[in-house]
Amino acid sequence: RRRELVEPLRVDVATFTQDHGPQPAKAISLYCRGCNTRYYYSYYLYGAARTYYREVRQYTQAVEHVYVDDKTCAMFSSMMVNSWCLPLLRTSATNCARIYKASIVEIHPFRSLLPVNYSTRLTLDTELVWNAVLMYWLQNDHRECGTTLELNHDVPSHAVRISQGLKRRNDRYVGTGQPEWNHGCEVCCWITVDESGDPQYVRSVVVDGVTVGRPCCGKPDCDNPLATVNSRHCSEHEGMNYICCLDICGDLAETGFRTCANPDHRAFETHLLEEAKSVFQLKRRRDRERKSAPVNHPPLDAGDESEDENGSDSCEGKPEGGNRTLKARFGRRRTHNEELCVASCGVILGRATMYGSEAPNGVITFLKALFPTQRSLPQVIWHDNNCRIYAMLENSPEDKEYFAFVALPVDVFHFKAKHKESDTQCNAHCNASNWPDLMTKDNKWRFNSSAAEQTNGWFGKYASIVREMEAIRYDFFLDEMIKQRNSARVQELEAKGKRPFQFSRADLLRVD
Repeated sequence: RRRELVEPLRVDVATFTQDHGPQPAKAISLYCRGCNTRYYYSYYLYGAARTYYREVRQYTQAVEHVYVDDKTCAMFSSMMVNSWCLPLLRTSATNCARIYKASIVEIHPFRSLLPVNYSTRLTLDTELVWNAVLMYWLQNDHRECGTTLELNHDVPSHAVRISQGLKRRNDRYVGTGQPEWNHGCEVCCWITVDESGDPQYVRSVVVDGVTVGRPCCGKPDCDNPLATVNSRHCSEHEGMNYICCLDICGDLAETGFRTCANPDHRAFETHLLEEAKSVFQLKRRRDRERKSAPVNHPPLDAGDESEDENGSDSCEGKPEGGNRTLKARFGRRRTHNEELCVASCGVILGRATMYGSEAPNGVITFLKALFPTQRSLPQVIWHDNNCRIYAMLENSPEDKEYFAFVALPVDVFHFKAKHKESDTQCNAHCNASNWPDLMTKDNKWRFNSSAAEQTNGWFGKYASIVREMEAIRYDFFLDEMIKQRNSARVQELEAKGKRPFQFSRADLLRVD
C-alpha cells in the first residue's frame, strides 16, 4: 500500500545564515501513519529515539526552533582552531557570537520588516553557538565514520540529549581514537629500505604536559564526574564537603564554616576570607609600600655599641610547633594538566587528562593506553623526564619488557638546561647522543624533539575557554580541536612534499 506523509505541522523558527544574517522561517514536519514516524528537517522521530539523517543538510538544528547554516558553523569552527595568534588568544563561543553580530547582522537589517509581535529568537548568543557547533561536529563525525546518530527524544533539555552523543564519541577517542593516531610522514619517520626491498620505519614522538584544566573532584586522583561544575566533590566523595578543609585535619566542619572548631584552623579560614576583601588588599599594598620606602637612621656615636633588639647572642631557632605551613583547599580542585603525544612533525596522536600530577607512572599508563601493543609503539619517545621513567621501568619487569625496544631520550633543550651532568644514570640511558641514528650524516638532529613544546603554545590557549566546562563537553571540545588541527597539519605536510600517510591500524594493533 502506498504510504503518504500527512498531518503537516508548521512552526516559526529562526535561521542564522552567513550570506543573509538571521532570518525568520518556518519548519514543517510530516507524519507517516504506516510506520508511525514523524519526519523533521534534521531527523525522524520513532518512539523515543531521534535518528538523524546521514545526508548533509544545509542547516544544523541548534535547539528546537533555531537553525544555523553549515557555512556559519564551519566559520565558527575555523575561528576556534586558527585564531590563536589574535590578541584574544582564542575565539570563544561568546566572541563568535559577537563577531557574527558585528560583521553579519549589521550588514543585513531585518527587524524593521518583521511584525511587531514576532517572538522567535533572532539573536545569536553563546549558548546557541555552542549548541550549533557541537551538533555540527557530532553529525560530521558520524558521517565520516559511516554511522547513524541516534539520541533520546524524551529528556529534560537539549544539553542532556546531546551529552549522550558526545559521551559516546569521547569513549571512542580514548587511546587510539584520533583519526591521525596512525599518522606517518617523512618528518616524523626515518624511512629506510632493507635488503629485501621492504621499507623500514623509525617513528619519533614527543610526550609533554600542558596546563589546561577543568573542575574535578576534590579527592586526589579521583576521575569521577561532578554533578555540576560548581560541585567540590563527586557523589561518591560528597561526604568530604563536611570535613575540615585543612589537609592535616579530618574532623567535621562546624555549621556555617569550612573548618572545625580548632582555633588555629578557624583563624586560617577567617584570614583567608579577610584577604578576599578589598579593604584588606588596600592595607596590604599600603604596608608593602611603607616597607619598600627608604628609612633614615640617626648616625651612631663612635663610642656607642649597637645591640640587637632581641639580643645579639641568641638564636631564634625553630618555633615550638615546627615550620610546617598550614594548607587548605576551600575552593574546587582542577585537573592538573593535559598530556599530549605529538609526532615530531606536529601531528597530535593522542591526549589524556592528568588529575593529580604529571608523574612518571601516569605517563607510562598514558603511553600503554595510547599504544596498546608493542607493534604500535614508536621507536623513539622523547620526554623531559625520561630518566625518571627509565628508573621506574627498571623496577617493573613487565613494563620494562613492554618498552624494551623503545629509545627514551630526554629532549635536547631540557637535557642541557635541567639535567645534571653528575647524574650518571640519566647520561647513560637518556642522552640523545647515545643513539647515533638520531643524528644525520651532517651532524644534525634527525627529529624535532621540541614538537610538543611548540604544540603546547597552541593548545594551552584553550585554558580560558574550557576552564568552566563540565567533563563531557571538555573532552569532546579538545578532541575536536585536535582533530581539526591535525587535518590542517596533514594538508600542510602534503603541500610541502613530506608525503603523509597512515600505517595500517590492523597491523599496528595486531598482537604477535
